Amino acid sequence: MRDATKADIPHIVDLGERMAARAGLDAHVGYDRDSVAQTLGHLIDSPDGILICSETGMIGGLCHPHPFNLGVKVGQELFWYSEGDDGLALLEACEAKARELGAQYWTMICEETMRPKAVGRLYQRRGYRLLEHSYIKGL
Repeated sequence: MRDATKADIPHIVDLGERMAARAGLDAHVGYDRDSVAQTLGHLIDSPDGILICSETGMIGGLCHPHPFNLGVKVGQELFWYSEGDDGLALLEACEAKARELGAQYWTMICEETMRPKAVGRLYQRRGYRLLEHSYIKGL
């Protein structure tokens, strides 16, 4: 498990494609490998980006000032996926990296198709609390 480099992008794009298909995300906006590769490059290059990978998993997110209080830095998970047994270790590494970048809070999401009740219980055991639900609609 390590901070990702540009050499890891093809591997993470492959993991992301499988995650998107499993979660049903590709049904909403599709999965464009070039777009994902560009996003991953941005996370690697950004001083506020987080991209951590392993042989079987990945987690990525961004830290930024909270829009309601610019004095509070928060982080937001963009994706988290593991095909192995390192999912929690990826999350712990991500939280540590966010703290290193100055984040005071970290937000996790759960796709509705990815066992949200079980994932919610996991988050709560780790100290997270429910904040909001999100919805998507085509325009």
